[in-house]
Amino acid sequence: MKYFGTDGIRGEAYQDLTLSLAYKLGCAVDTFNTEIIIGMDTRYSSIDLSKALISGIKKSNVRFAGVIPTSGLMYYSLKHNVLAIMITASHNPYQDNGFKVIDCGCKLSEAKQTEIEELIDNRINEAIQTIADNIQNWVVEEFAPEVQNWVVEEFAPEV
Repeated sequence: MKYFGTDGIRGEAYQDLTLSLAYKLGCAVDTFNTEIIIGMDTRYSSIDLSKALISGIKKSNVRFAGVIPTSGLMYYSLKHNVLAIMITASHNPYQDNGFKVIDCGCKLSEAKQTEIEELIDNRINEAIQTIADNIQNWVVEEFAPEVQNWVVEEFAPEV
């Protein structure tokens, strides 16, 4: 794999994990023409990467969850049968970041990863557009109550 590693696309923010790559990933997942939900962690680069990612998505319905735990985004993806992208580098150093692409609550198959990588490589010319010109209107949605209810239902001890 060229971009995907063992757990998504990772690298040092603004160096390996560029805004151009985020934009091209958005263009690539947009070809699935589906609902896509975007979540992120609190790393300094996450907001920039989310803007670039969303700017590449033109046809699909995009929902921005804002800061949310990866497990919460995975749960939402599974429950609502949607594609999700979590912007996070988990336990990696603060200067790193990454994209975890989640399909209906699960890690992407190698076939889908390969398809996305091919689409990313075909978007080189598109990526030179000014990312700021393509930013869509954002609506930060409140997913916390649904995720909190799920955690309580799944993990709270019976009383």
